[in-house]
Amino acid sequence: METLWKLDNLGKRYVIRSDTGLEEITALEGVNLDVFKGETFGVIGESGSGKTTLGKAMIRLVEPSSGDVYFRGTKITDLTGKELLKARKNFQIVFQDPFKSLNPRMTVGGAVAEGIQAGSRQEKRDRVKGLFEMVGISPERIDEFPHQFSGGEKQRVSIARALSTSPAFIVCDEPTSNLDLSIQAKILNLLVELKEKMGLTYLFISHNLKVVEFIADRIAVMYAGRIVEYGNTEKIIRNPLHPYTKILVEASFFKRVDSDRKKEEQVRRGCGFVSFCPHGKEICYNEKPALQQLEEGHFVSCFRYRESFSGR
Repeated sequence: METLWKLDNLGKRYVIRSDTGLEEITALEGVNLDVFKGETFGVIGESGSGKTTLGKAMIRLVEPSSGDVYFRGTKITDLTGKELLKARKNFQIVFQDPFKSLNPRMTVGGAVAEGIQAGSRQEKRDRVKGLFEMVGISPERIDEFPHQFSGGEKQRVSIARALSTSPAFIVCDEPTSNLDLSIQAKILNLLVELKEKMGLTYLFISHNLKVVEFIADRIAVMYAGRIVEYGNTEKIIRNPLHPYTKILVEASFFKRVDSDRKKEEQVRRGCGFVSFCPHGKEICYNEKPALQQLEEGHFVSCFRYRESFSGR
């Protein structure tokens, strides 16, 4: 399969001001990942796991602190100015909240038209109408404003806006989490239909395991800024290997886990999940396990699957 994206040791750190002064927060650490052309790659994890930062760092909505990102073999982390703007036409993002991409003071047609560069005013208008039809919105509504649309309709407009540059790749950042279940299903089916019709590739970010199971070909499980397991969706759902993945699959939802300062310090040195893992050993506190391939296409970051791990 053709590799569309390659992430090489990608990292992102933020410096924030706290009561004790400046503090460095690691949002991503050592992420290595390939995304294949034409697939939907799911990223799952609890709030704060780094999944949204990963999607934004890939398309440089946030600047990586370390590592490299390659799109179609080109290192986009080296691009600047016009070269970066040109590359960005190939990838877009659909946010959880469509108001992040829709200006409430601009008509929805005007918002979608912003991404269309070539053509006369009428040609752009016709193009917008075509995009509205494609996502299931009446073309006659292009002169209305976002507040006149329901949540599901606004998300359809956001998808049309993402399609306006004819991208090859779209980051879908929890695009259905704010919608009713019946509307979620319609939006998911629309995304599947558009992917097949337009040859798109998705990075689909979610905290909902059932949604990801429905739409994703492969998934990566993230915890504390690191990928702890990834591979074929069905294989991971049916045979999760990492203790954290097992908990998620068994519970079918994500539960935020709070840790005290002592545990946070231990996490920095070793495995991010060790403080809550029923299989934790001394090595887990002192070393960070690397992703290793246990079977074709199935990777896991856990010392339980290393031959030298005692009590395997």
